[in-house]
Amino acid sequence: MKYIFGENGCPKYVNLKKEYKKCNIEFVERSIYRLKNPPEDRDSIDVAAFSILCENSMKSPVVVDDEIDI
Repeated sequence: MKYIFGENGCPKYVNLKKEYKKCNIEFVERSIYRLKNPPEDRDSIDVAAFSILCENSMKSPVVVDDEIDI
C-alpha cells in the first residue's frame, strides 16, 4: 500500500492519483497539511513522509510505501 500526501487541486497530486488508479495501485490519500501541523495520531508513515518532504525541498506530492523501515 502506498500513501500519497498532497494538496487538493495540485496538478501533480491529481495526475499521480489518476496514474495510480489507472495502474490499479492501491493508495491512501493524506493531506500535506498533516505534515505541517502533525496531529496527535501521527504515525511512522507521517514521519517518513516528512523526511521525504524535507529531502524534496518541501515539494509535494510525497509518496510513502507502507513497507518502510523506520
